[in-house]
Amino acid sequence: MRVTVVINKWWECEPAISAMLNGNASPTGAPWPSVLNSPLPRPSGKYPPFLKPRALFNYTNFDAEIWCVSDLLNDAESYCQSSSSLKAALLPKVFCGGTPDLLIAVGTASSATESPNRNGGVAIGTAVFLHDAHPNGENPLSNWSGPSDQLITSPITTKLFSQVASFDAASALLHFMPLRRNTSDAPVVTVGFDDVALGTLNVTNYGDYKYKDPGTVAAYLKSGSANRAVSIETTHGLIRLSCPQAPFLFLSSITDRFGYFDGDVSAPALADAQNTAAAYNAGVVLRWIFAYLDTAISVKPAAPCVPQPNPPGQSN
Repeated sequence: MRVTVVINKWWECEPAISAMLNGNASPTGAPWPSVLNSPLPRPSGKYPPFLKPRALFNYTNFDAEIWCVSDLLNDAESYCQSSSSLKAALLPKVFCGGTPDLLIAVGTASSATESPNRNGGVAIGTAVFLHDAHPNGENPLSNWSGPSDQLITSPITTKLFSQVASFDAASALLHFMPLRRNTSDAPVVTVGFDDVALGTLNVTNYGDYKYKDPGTVAAYLKSGSANRAVSIETTHGLIRLSCPQAPFLFLSSITDRFGYFDGDVSAPALADAQNTAAAYNAGVVLRWIFAYLDTAISVKPAAPCVPQPNPPGQSN
């Protein structure tokens, strides 16, 4: 079995891998990676694209490879690092080796609701909803056009999702880091098969989120979907669309309350601490998910009960 994890930004990928390398934050017996390419040098616009996994973990019953979207954009200038259209064009390179048996999109995100405060927690689901925040080519740096304003579900089976969702979340939470700004007093991991990650597309200026995220929520409400929206970010849906046949789920690490990106994240002196802690928590969850998944897929179904004939001389 092959599990492919795709993490959005390099500053999310490296803390997540750091958590996965921390034996104190991992289940007993978690393997050390057989391949490790983290951290990598920065800044972008200077190095060629890195078209290899950041890490490869060999479990007993599957291999988990960790990729980073930023690595595909190493030779792009800084103002293109959040371009939805550029990400969409390059993401298929991750899947040149074939369709994985499970695809997990990971990244930091806003909560889809202002209350309760989910900062520092993690949301897991399978569906995505993408909204073009700059339609008709309004943003020359990002002109992605795709399936907008519609719910996109995952081909993942309920059995496989259950094998992922049944991990020991309570133990994982013991290792979470608090966020620098407005962290939740009691961070939680929410898990829902029908839960939705909302995507705000074609935004390359972080200052636009406070204007554009409400439009994404409004578009989702207008769609009439009854599924619970649990996060808002930019890239889960692009990862989902880049390999449409793969069983898919997302893992959103919540950095900010809905409508409060500027206050919770964007201050330059605070953004690194906020994002690093949230991404670390995502890595902790991945480690605990993998531990349970390795055990769950190794369990063979019970043999069917076949009536045996009575020994000679006996009757029912």
